[in-house]
Amino acid sequence: MTNFWNIIYKENKTLFVNLELNPAPEIALSVVINDSLDMSVFVGKTSLSNIPNITSLPTKVNNINNLNEILEQLTEMKKNNKLLNSDIISQVHSFMDSLNINEECLTSVIAFIKEQSALLIQNKHSKRYSTEMLIFCSLFYSMAPHAYKFVRKSGYILLPHPVTLRNICMPINTCPKSEQNELHFLRYIKQKLQFIGSADKTVILQIDEMHIKPYFDYKGGNISGLCFNSENAATSVMTFMISSILSSYKDVVHILPISKITADALHTFIKQIVVGLEGIGFKVICVITDNNLINQKAMSQFVSPSHSYSIVYPHPVDDKRPLFS
Repeated sequence: MTNFWNIIYKENKTLFVNLELNPAPEIALSVVINDSLDMSVFVGKTSLSNIPNITSLPTKVNNINNLNEILEQLTEMKKNNKLLNSDIISQVHSFMDSLNINEECLTSVIAFIKEQSALLIQNKHSKRYSTEMLIFCSLFYSMAPHAYKFVRKSGYILLPHPVTLRNICMPINTCPKSEQNELHFLRYIKQKLQFIGSADKTVILQIDEMHIKPYFDYKGGNISGLCFNSENAATSVMTFMISSILSSYKDVVHILPISKITADALHTFIKQIVVGLEGIGFKVICVITDNNLINQKAMSQFVSPSHSYSIVYPHPVDDKRPLFS
């Protein structure tokens, strides 16, 4: 044995002890083996089994080579101060666990502090984050990517790299062009339906025209930026959104790139979307648009043949049901 370890024999135990003078002698690291060959390792007074990132230590010694390997590993970690850092982190976690706090919001704060402190001693290429943290970061990054990058680079909080978030998030393989195809029509909202509750399914359909900069983009073998009914670049998009009247749920269900659109064409799309949403499992009770003349004419076509303006029309799925406007 090297002079790193001091060996102490007791009646039913053998102790391998590393001492430090600070200036009084203090046990920095110890390995205890009893007469049943069960092994315990301590950094100071803290059991090594409670220290993050240490999972290779056995609880029973099988042979002398196994013991030598463990002692050498501990010696190397002690010289690199890895055990000291782990001991400090472990004591911080023990203190946080001992706090008698029952409020749910404060419990989340404690869990956050424990995770952040554990990340301090992990290699930057092998950091591990909790499921709750990954979900929070994914939502944060999707809502405000620039703000997320600013917070991450500030150094105040240890957050996963945006590439990590993109790798774990399911891509939404939808685009306005593919959704004009009958096979992919309302594809996104069909996939989303399984994640929402029954209270979210009674909805209002909202229609709004958003102006965009006209340009063409070639990516993945496809050209985007075209109008749905011509080869011209789209100058605006008709956005179809749903909003639940029984919950806070809101979502975009369809985007229609246009340059010009007639009332007849718009009416056709409104009817297709209302019928499609009803077929999926939603209940559409109202359509909201602005007072644009084309929107008014499109809605008036739900009554035939008079085309009169009204605040309620026969529902395209069941003419005995009202469709408010």
